Amino acid sequence: MILRIALGQRSWTICILLLLIYYIYRRGDSGYAVGEAFDKKSKESLSAKIEQPVRDFVNKSNLLPPLFRFREIFLISPKYNLATCQIEKVMSTFRSGMFCYLNRKRQFEKEGRNISTEHWSNTLCDDERDERKTFDETIKSLRRNFLMFTVIREPLDRFLSGYTNKCVREKRVPEEKCFGCRGSMMCFLKTLKEKLMAFHNNAQSVFGQDIYYMRHFAPTTWYCDLEKSFNLMHVIRYDMREREKLVSDFNSVLHRARVPFIQRNYISRELLSFQAGEAAMLPLRWHGRAVSKESYSYWSYLILIEKHYSKPCHSKSDISYLTT
Repeated sequence: MILRIALGQRSWTICILLLLIYYIYRRGDSGYAVGEAFDKKSKESLSAKIEQPVRDFVNKSNLLPPLFRFREIFLISPKYNLATCQIEKVMSTFRSGMFCYLNRKRQFEKEGRNISTEHWSNTLCDDERDERKTFDETIKSLRRNFLMFTVIREPLDRFLSGYTNKCVREKRVPEEKCFGCRGSMMCFLKTLKEKLMAFHNNAQSVFGQDIYYMRHFAPTTWYCDLEKSFNLMHVIRYDMREREKLVSDFNSVLHRARVPFIQRNYISRELLSFQAGEAAMLPLRWHGRAVSKESYSYWSYLILIEKHYSKPCHSKSDISYLTT
């Protein structure tokens, strides 16, 4: 009798241990499949997903914290119940042209325009009719079962793309260009970080040229109101070394939005043309990777933060998962 009771208690203990092990295993493998299984009713905030070591790392440093609500620019296509969140220096110009084409196809083609050559200075869609300033406003403009996506890229590559474009190629008065740093990348990085931190801490109002540079170089997690939108957001990774994959990922999103094949095929061709132009700037950008140890620590932090937020999105879906 005593032996039976002992065995019964042991069995209960084993069952409890097995349940705990299963729970821990499932918790570590409970990522949302991008493009497959987003839980739109999930009330768990994105900040709750931050592991304690990452929190400690941020709190004990003077580095920029993640998930600050800095900038929200969404483009919508009511016809296809589709939206994208714009992040500067991550195909934002191309996506502006793409949504302009989707929304005003007839006029776009009549004027002989091309997505890959559309620019903010000469765009057909300069009236901001299909632009929304907040995530909540975007949701209200779409029907149920909408599709929303954004595009990300490796933080260092994004920075070098922006630095090449804004601080090397762009023609501006030296005193105003890139915080007046006159070609010093370290000066620019230091000033940029100081201004972003001051803005985050409400210690500084931003005017003129400052906001222009801040919005092109702020951390990725400062866009799109990710605290709210993350569990509803499809994420595509932009990597110029994987051009065909990028085309496939865009096509998958557009296919799910029921964009006709002919239009998807045209967008794919334009995307390849766009990437060819971007690739021409690679030598200059990679030359810029010879950054100092100080700036490296800053970008290592950004990569750490953005890799952390990749975990809920990891999947074998046909849409790229968030890896940076």
